Amino acid sequence: MGFNFTLNNQMTIVEKTPPPQSLKSGDVVLVVKAYNNTRTITVNGQSVTINTAEIKIDFVLKNWPFASTGDKLALQVNMHSDYNHFALDQSTGTTTVDATNDEGAAVMEHPYTETSNTEQNVRYASGPVTSSMNIGFFHFVNTATVTPASGIPQSVQVVAAYKAERDGPETFLKLYLVYPHFPSGSTLVHDPSFGLQGELPTLYIIAGGAGVAGLAAVIVIRYHHLQVQRFPKSK
Repeated sequence: MGFNFTLNNQMTIVEKTPPPQSLKSGDVVLVVKAYNNTRTITVNGQSVTINTAEIKIDFVLKNWPFASTGDKLALQVNMHSDYNHFALDQSTGTTTVDATNDEGAAVMEHPYTETSNTEQNVRYASGPVTSSMNIGFFHFVNTATVTPASGIPQSVQVVAAYKAERDGPETFLKLYLVYPHFPSGSTLVHDPSFGLQGELPTLYIIAGGAGVAGLAAVIVIRYHHLQVQRFPKSK
């Protein structure tokens, strides 16, 4: 089962200099897919398994108007649960984030040091973890596909940063998925997913408003972001 969310009106990108640019109808698409049995799919030549308690989201972005070749682009994912504690699996070990505490504007985003796995893993729960409870997760693949106007796709590295920060009345774990500059007229496709560890059917997630253990995921395109702009360019 699948469905798409597609930008159907012009969206202005707020910039002071140069003058504001816009994305056109169809330039942003979220392709949401759910399977009734476990699937192993190939993403950028790497195998990724999607289970029956998981929703896969293809983030598709076309014609992003970069101002310069030194710019990068970040997809902001806001995560929130009743318990609001998260465990980030990194190459340095597991980092626990208490997202009930706003780190404030003075604190820079923390670099996410990715593991050697294809999929990177953020785990969360709606209360203190026990052996019998379901643990939610957010996965993202460590590469994305960029297809230029020439039609020859290439794989690009995806890096990340995170921070606990208030946005309106709630505090979120904000995860920034960072993409390198790509040529004008190109299409970017990336493959995050979220779900529950275990074998609950996907319809359980959908019936819950496509939320997992109280997760609120808000996807925002960010253009200028101080910390992510400092990451080295992908080779």
